[in-house]
Amino acid sequence: MIAFDLPINDIIPFNMARANFELQPVDDSADLAGSEDDNAASAPSGPQATLSGSWVEFSASLPNAPLNMVYRVSVLSLAIDLLRNNMWLLVTNLVLFMLSLIAIYFIRHQYIQPSETLADELDAERALNQEIIASLPSGLLVYDFASNTVIASNKIAEHLLPHLSLQKIAHMAQQHHGVIQATVNNEVYEIRIFRSQLAPETYLFLLNDQDKEVMVNKRLQQARREYDKNVQARKLMLHNLGIELNQPMQQIHDMADRLRTQADPQQQQQLVEQLFDESSSVLALIDNITLLTRLETQDWQPASQPFSPAALVDELLKEVLPALNRKGLALFNHYQLDVNQTYIGDANALRKALSLLIRYAIITTSYGKISVVVNHEPERPEQLVFHINDTGAGISNEEISNLNYPFLSQTLVDRFDHGSGLTFFLCNQLCKKLNGQLDIRSKVDIGTRYTIRVPMALERQDEEEQEKLLDGVTALLEVTSDEIRGIVTRLLQAYGADCIIADERKINRDYDVLLTDNPQRADDYTLLLSSDENGWQQLNKRYIRVNYNLGSAMIDAILLLIEQQMAALDQPETVREIGADDIQLYEKQLKSSDYYGLFIDTVPDDVKKLYTEAGSSDFEALSQNRSPPERGVCHVKLASRQATV
Repeated sequence: MIAFDLPINDIIPFNMARANFELQPVDDSADLAGSEDDNAASAPSGPQATLSGSWVEFSASLPNAPLNMVYRVSVLSLAIDLLRNNMWLLVTNLVLFMLSLIAIYFIRHQYIQPSETLADELDAERALNQEIIASLPSGLLVYDFASNTVIASNKIAEHLLPHLSLQKIAHMAQQHHGVIQATVNNEVYEIRIFRSQLAPETYLFLLNDQDKEVMVNKRLQQARREYDKNVQARKLMLHNLGIELNQPMQQIHDMADRLRTQADPQQQQQLVEQLFDESSSVLALIDNITLLTRLETQDWQPASQPFSPAALVDELLKEVLPALNRKGLALFNHYQLDVNQTYIGDANALRKALSLLIRYAIITTSYGKISVVVNHEPERPEQLVFHINDTGAGISNEEISNLNYPFLSQTLVDRFDHGSGLTFFLCNQLCKKLNGQLDIRSKVDIGTRYTIRVPMALERQDEEEQEKLLDGVTALLEVTSDEIRGIVTRLLQAYGADCIIADERKINRDYDVLLTDNPQRADDYTLLLSSDENGWQQLNKRYIRVNYNLGSAMIDAILLLIEQQMAALDQPETVREIGADDIQLYEKQLKSSDYYGLFIDTVPDDVKKLYTEAGSSDFEALSQNRSPPERGVCHVKLASRQATV
C-alpha cells in the first residue's frame, strides 16, 4: 500500500466554496437498510441531491468509511449560476420560440384563414351574380344537358321554361348561327344560345322580348322627338317673344320721337293717349310674365275670399266694352246663376283668366258677336262653367298649341291690338291652380268657344226668404231680338219682377216700366236697351238708355224709373202740367207708333168727307161712313192715349 497526501484545494474547483463542504456520519437507518439487502449494501452508493430549506445538498458516501461528503448550495445562487451559464441557450430558445409563433401566425393567416375569407368572398360573389341575373331585363338560363339541371336562371326564364324545349331550341339555334325566334303565349321572343368552352354540354340561353324591345325603341324615339320638339319650341318661344316685345316697344319709340317734334297741342294729346295705351299693353305683358314666373316657381297660391260672380262679370264687361265698341261687336251676357249667390275662391285669378280670353276673342273677331255664358254643372252648383263664344274667323291648331307651351306660334293681329302667345298658357296654369281646366274648341270661319270649369265653394246664406228687389214691379218687354229678350227676362225674374211680352199683352193690362230695343219707341218710364252703353244714361225725363248686359246698371235704371213714377204719383192731379219735355215725348211716341202712317193716310180724308156730308145733311151716308171699325178704333186709341197731341 502506498499512501500519499494531496491538498484538497487542488482537486476542488475554484467556483465551489470550501465552506459549503461537510463530512457527516452515515445514518444508522441506512445501515439497517443495507444489512437487509446484501447486494445493495455491498454496492457503493451514488451521489444524492436533496432539498433542505433554501439549500440544495449534494451528498456522496466515502468508500470504506462511515462518512458522507455533503456539499450545500443556495437555491438562489444555483439559479443565478444556471442562468449565467445557460444565458445564450435560453436566449436562443426564446428567439426560436418567438420565430415559431410568428411563423405559425403567418402560416395560419396565409393558408388557413384565407380559405375562410375566400369562402365568404365566393358567397358574396355568388349572391351578386344572382342579383345581376335577377335584374336583367331579358331572360337568362344556364342549362347543363349532361345532368339535365338548371345552373342559373331568373324569373323571366323560369316563367318561360315550362313552355320551351331546350334541346330542340339548341339544335335549331346551332343551325341558324345561334339565334332563333320563338312564340310563347302570343309573345315573340328572340333566343340566343352560347356554348360553354369549359363544359361543352352547358349552354347559356338569352331570351329577349321582341314586343317589349319594339316598345322601348318607340319610347326612345318618342323621347328623342320630344327633346327635338322642346328645342324647337324654345327657339320659337324666344323668337315670338322677341317679336311680341319688339313691336310695341318700337311703336312707343316712334310715338315718343313724333311727340318730341310735334308742335300741334291737339296732335300731342293724341300721341300721348296712344303712347299711354301702348305702354299699358307692354306693362300688362310684363305683369303676365311675372305672374307666370310665380306660378312656375310655386310662389303664387290662390286666395279664398267670398265674391259674387254677377258683380265680377259686370266689372269685367265694363272693362272690355271700349274694345268691343271700337270694333262694332255685339255682346251678350247670359248669366244663368242665382244673382244673390256668392262663392268662395280667388276672384282675381278667375277674373284674370276671363279677361285675357275675352280680349283674345275680341282680337280674333272682325264682325259679329261675343257671348259670355255663366252657368254651373247639372246637379253640381259648386262647379262653375264659363263659356266665351265668338263668331270670328277661328284660330288654328298651331295657335291652340300655346295652351301647353307659351309663345309657340304667332298670334292674330287686328288694326287695334294684337294677341299674346302667353294668353292660353297663363289661363291654363291659372285654371290648374284653381283645380279647374281650360278647353278651347275652334272651327275655321265659324268661331271659337273657350270653356273654363272651376270648382268654387258655395257661401252659406240665410234660409229665410228675403223680399226680392223688384217684387211687385211689372215690366213690358217690346224687344225684337229673342236673345236680348231672354237675357232681360232672366235678369228681371231673378230680381222678382213680372215680365209681359208685347205681343202677348192684353189691352187692359197695366205695366210700370217699358223695355225696348227700338230707339223710335218711346213711352212713359222707358228703358232703351243697347249693348254699347257704359252702364246707363238718362236721355230724357223718364227715358233711360241702358246696357242690357250689365245687370247692376239695369237694376239701377229700373229703380230710378220706379222712384220717378212714385214721385209723380205723389203729386196732385191739378198741379201736373204738360211741359215741353212731355210734348216732345208724346210727339216721339206718336211718330214711332204703327198707327201714325194709317192716321196720315186715312183720317184727313175721312174728316173732310164727314164735314161735306154733314154740310149737305146726308145723314144716311154719314152713318155709313162711321161703320168701319178700323178707323174708329184707330182714332179712339190715338185720341185717348195722345189727346195732348
